[in-house]
Amino acid sequence: MDLAAEHRFAEAYLAPEYRLEGSDPGEVAFLDARWRGAAPNGQGFLSTGASAAFVLPLVPMPLSVTVSLLPDWGRQGERLVTLRMNGAPLLTFAAPTQARQRVDIPPEQVRAGTNELEIECRGARSFRVRRLLVRPRLEGRIAGRDPARGSWVEPAGHTTSILQIPGAQLSYYVRPPRRALLRFDLPPAHGGTASYTVRIRGTRGLPEAVFMGKSGDGRVEMPLAASEGTPLRIAFDVKRLSSGPGPVAFPWGSPRLLCPSVPRNAAPSPGRSLGGPARKLPNIVLYVMDALRADHLETYGYDRPTSPEVAKFSRDALVFDHAYAQSVWTRPCVGSLLTGLFPDQHLAVNDVGHLSESVKLLSSHLRRLGYTSIGLQSNANAGEYFGFGRDFDAFVIPTLPPGAPRSVSSEVVLRELVSRQDELKEPFFLFIQTIDPHDPYDPPEGFRDLAAGRTIPGLSGKPALDRFLTLPPEQLDSAEARRLRTHLEALYDCSIRHNDLYFGKTLDLLRERRQYDDTLVLLTADHGEAFREHGYDGYHSVFYENTIRVPLIVKPPASGRGRRVSAPVQHIDVVPTVLEMVGLPATGLPGRSLLAAADEPGDAPPATVRAVRYRDLEIPRFTTEGLALVSWPWKLVHNDLWSPRAEIYDLDRDPLERTNLWPGADTVLVRFLMEEARRRPLDLRGVYGGQSKMTPEAEEALRALGYVQ
Repeated sequence: MDLAAEHRFAEAYLAPEYRLEGSDPGEVAFLDARWRGAAPNGQGFLSTGASAAFVLPLVPMPLSVTVSLLPDWGRQGERLVTLRMNGAPLLTFAAPTQARQRVDIPPEQVRAGTNELEIECRGARSFRVRRLLVRPRLEGRIAGRDPARGSWVEPAGHTTSILQIPGAQLSYYVRPPRRALLRFDLPPAHGGTASYTVRIRGTRGLPEAVFMGKSGDGRVEMPLAASEGTPLRIAFDVKRLSSGPGPVAFPWGSPRLLCPSVPRNAAPSPGRSLGGPARKLPNIVLYVMDALRADHLETYGYDRPTSPEVAKFSRDALVFDHAYAQSVWTRPCVGSLLTGLFPDQHLAVNDVGHLSESVKLLSSHLRRLGYTSIGLQSNANAGEYFGFGRDFDAFVIPTLPPGAPRSVSSEVVLRELVSRQDELKEPFFLFIQTIDPHDPYDPPEGFRDLAAGRTIPGLSGKPALDRFLTLPPEQLDSAEARRLRTHLEALYDCSIRHNDLYFGKTLDLLRERRQYDDTLVLLTADHGEAFREHGYDGYHSVFYENTIRVPLIVKPPASGRGRRVSAPVQHIDVVPTVLEMVGLPATGLPGRSLLAAADEPGDAPPATVRAVRYRDLEIPRFTTEGLALVSWPWKLVHNDLWSPRAEIYDLDRDPLERTNLWPGADTVLVRFLMEEARRRPLDLRGVYGGQSKMTPEAEEALRALGYVQ
């Protein structure tokens, strides 16, 4: 990790006060060559002539300067004093004898680094400055949030350094791998020496480590072994220069976090697979079950037989235990699945959001290699109206039989696939999204055995859901609420079982065509589902595990025995995985290969996964922006970015998210999670700025799904 490259995310600010009055011998370091030095008895500074300057390390920020001086005027002259900053006049005022003057300096007149504050008493033989006070003007600000940064990055030959003004704060909140090192170079500081202190403090009561030295120490390496892979605060402190003609910023040369003991993954080779090199370009199937939460599958520990076909498929595959969607609903989630981009990059983020025309879909990448791409989409929220059919040879929303519930979509999709199987010219990319588990939970009659003893006789899914969602939060522990929740979950399980059967039949079709072994199959969900376990209104709108944790099961071509993977992954990792398999570069994509995640060492730091939600503009469903991130095992939930309330959970100890650690969590952990959140803030202007109105066709398609009343 290059700390210079990450400097913009550091907690860095400068709120200094330069109080110079000659009482400290070290203050002469702030004088240029036109001074005699400090006056006797700590009475300020004496100049050698009519002008002299203070040399101050600063950053561009509003400043207030107060100077008290006593000119030694000759017999003639106007007796005027002029103050200049870096050669630009600030103020001219009369000083017949002694004077005390205050002037405000705008940030555009201040340089990052060395600045000259010059005093000229025209016609004076010399002058004495009794006191100089320079302080930042932070009226109306909070110094720790607005901070004028007291450090900056500068290139130094073939490397990059961080220059830090003495007294400025510079802290990083990081999560390094085990056995990591902090390394930096300390060349001699120009104009004198400086001492430094690096303090490293971790979470969970780890003792603080303190390292001290001085400029010119050369290369310094500090072990971070005590971190045990937990978040750390690394604070850099610099004391004022002790000698030299003028103070300058302290250089931290090439500051980096290193972990020599963790090998880098080898560069992927075309056609990589679990069972050895593929003989040809693989076929690709991406199968998405809408609103399927991971913990209702047998593969993920569910105690009801909802998914025997998925369990069978998992035996040949990589099962990712901690996989996350990029949002809480279909359009942004599927957008990330098919582009490998975060929602604010592909822009299909809310009710009127369309995939940006500038982004490539997975179908666009595969077209370069001659792939046939077919999309069978049951949810119009991610249909052609919103740009999802781009560069597919066929992109179809199969028509349900008259009067049929949409919970039979997997059966209809399979029928459509069978009718189009002659179009599947190898190599092919097949994208399928079914909507069986989605509300209103109306499974076919032959699949209701899982609901036996758990449902309310004579009550179907839609009226039960409507009633359940109208219950006030204080009644969610009532007997009625428990009956309704059990009823809805039972119908939901039956819908999963129906979808599971037809997922298995889809794989059987590949086996009949003798294509299963040569096919990369990825099974996931766009998002999960919730039954008001946390008391909020709606069913999948907030960032708890039941909503954003999704199943993700990947069977590479020529796969051998399956295995489980504990490394956290996310939807944006799907496209880089496919591109690696077919030998295309994943240039510019923020995700990583799922195969690389499966192979990474156990002591590597987990990737941070994130999900976002933007407010709608026409359909009043989501009214606030929200954000969640997971740096395993810690999770930050900020459901309303306009509110200070946030939540932190330890998923290892509290997988059901019942104990909110906010605000009593360890300060280092909180700052680490907040800094991770700042690394990719929600781009509100960029997202909302170029969106159009919903088309009548799109509105009609969403009305058929129940999204528009």
